[in-house]
Amino acid sequence: GEMTDTDVEQALEEGRIDVAYLNGETWDENDKKLRVGRLMLSFDQLNQYLNQLVNGVRQQQRAIKISPEGNGANDKTAQVRTDRIRQIEYLSQAQLAYIPAFQGAAERGYGYMRIVAEWEPKGFKQQLRLRSIPNPDQVLPDPDAQAITGHDWKYLFYLYAMTRDEFQRDYPDASFQSYSDLSDADK
Repeated sequence: GEMTDTDVEQALEEGRIDVAYLNGETWDENDKKLRVGRLMLSFDQLNQYLNQLVNGVRQQQRAIKISPEGNGANDKTAQVRTDRIRQIEYLSQAQLAYIPAFQGAAERGYGYMRIVAEWEPKGFKQQLRLRSIPNPDQVLPDPDAQAITGHDWKYLFYLYAMTRDEFQRDYPDASFQSYSDLSDADK
């Protein structure tokens, strides 16, 4: 099926409801209004199963596996790539990225991690690292994608806050402009 903005919004809303249930918020606003002055008990039946699932992943560490298939691939090239990926996973402490991504998927149906290029300390080379995104709601999928599975996504938007000092450090040539300044320019 094709993915629409409505599908993304629905997935985000259902994820929010799932997380609310995990946090013991099982009564919706209408129920709360009807029960004013009466007990509203919530019994945690979900977290034990979620913990069992996620702890299984913590105990059985995950890793990327390469299989040689097509385009002249062979066991030797697959082994070289596997070794390189294993090194990246080790240096990244990849389980710290894999587990939150899996937990997000288990809690709300979607979870993410990211691959970043970081500068070596005292060096002029960049190294690939796997990093976690603990809050999967910080990621917005490709708006032009068609497949709901995400296999045709070309990019994602990763939203995060930074202080003005951090922004100036990371983007020294950029200038600040408020949203009101942008809207005034259109007039």
